[in-house]
Amino acid sequence: MLLHGVSIVINFLGCYFCYRNFFSVKFRKQVHLLWVGALVFALGFILIHIDGVKPNLTMSMCLVFIGILLMNKSGYFYTIVLYPIVFIMYMCINIFFSFVFSIVFNIPYKELINSSFWDVIESGVSCLFFFIWFIIIGSKRLADKIRTTTGEYLVLLISVVCILVVLGISQGFMKGDDSLFLHMKGPFAISITILCLLLIAGLRGMSYLKSKDALYKAEKALYDQYLANQEEHIKNIIEADKSIRSFRHDINAHLSALESCIDEKDYDELQNYIDRMKEETQNRKAQSYSGYAAVDTIIAEWHEKALKEEIAWEWKGKLREDLKIELFDLCVLFSNILSNAVEAAEKTEIGGERYIKVSIGSFRGRTSIRVTNTCINSSSQRMDLRTSKVDKDNHGFGMKNIKRIVEKYNGEIVYNFKNNVFNIEVTI
Repeated sequence: MLLHGVSIVINFLGCYFCYRNFFSVKFRKQVHLLWVGALVFALGFILIHIDGVKPNLTMSMCLVFIGILLMNKSGYFYTIVLYPIVFIMYMCINIFFSFVFSIVFNIPYKELINSSFWDVIESGVSCLFFFIWFIIIGSKRLADKIRTTTGEYLVLLISVVCILVVLGISQGFMKGDDSLFLHMKGPFAISITILCLLLIAGLRGMSYLKSKDALYKAEKALYDQYLANQEEHIKNIIEADKSIRSFRHDINAHLSALESCIDEKDYDELQNYIDRMKEETQNRKAQSYSGYAAVDTIIAEWHEKALKEEIAWEWKGKLREDLKIELFDLCVLFSNILSNAVEAAEKTEIGGERYIKVSIGSFRGRTSIRVTNTCINSSSQRMDLRTSKVDKDNHGFGMKNIKRIVEKYNGEIVYNFKNNVFNIEVTI
């Protein structure tokens, strides 16, 4: 009875890693696996000791399902819908290893599948298979996982059901004493299983390629937009330079006008003339924010939008010249940070305090980018970082892109929401 309980816990762990390898389902931290596994084992052990209740596949499916739901962090419907696929995929691997053990150890298949000891061994090896897969591949490509569409789900479900049927027939061949396939039942069963596994891998490969294609298209569209913004920014710089040259050409005329105001002691007109000259020169000044022209095109766009929305703007510091970060990644980083800041600040009531403050500094070879902005007080929720509370409604969009860039360069990100003010600090 103890072995049956252990087998159920191992099946739960195997399905957990199967989810993590194939689908974008969010689970609680892996430290919770211990108490959830203990609970599943306790439930299984209690049920097995109830009179009339025998260990079977249905019991294992239900207890594993309970464990998966307890580990789930969000998206219960998506997890439930995918569970039949995950469990069947896991059972297919389990059956494959039972074929291998029967052939390698020369154990009659009928005897092997009725043995609790070998059931635990098969489940353990299957779980180890998905765990190793997760460590080598799955954990490094979580960002590539996409949610399955209805059509893809139906194809995948039909495929795994067909695979299970084929494996069931193969099990029948393995258990039969007098069969047409008596002398080739082992190779036949393994060959069919390998073909089934290749089908599963092919489906996963198609899903992976589709996600990569979508990612490349999105990055290309963003890059094209950055190029367009940069072209517009360069045009503005050229126009500003022409205007400044024209202003310099007319400087003698301006000086004569000022002397005339002084001679006539018309100080009000003199002050107005000087104020107008200041305004004109300020409007024609080509401003530099970060020190990188391409990045400045992105910043200028959001600065202009902030001014149109009557949001106060304060900028301090510049990026280091020797910053070893790809220009495209810098553009993505500033675009997402500033878009979040402007979109959040503009939702604040007009007439109230509305501002965006950006500060850039360097310390011990690292660059820190700090952005502070006002925002409305909506439902703040704890995000992935333990010490950070954020206004998810205002800052959810683009946060994944920011994290991706920071993680790429082994940086750090800290953000919090307090008293209608959102702060984010990125260190790279």
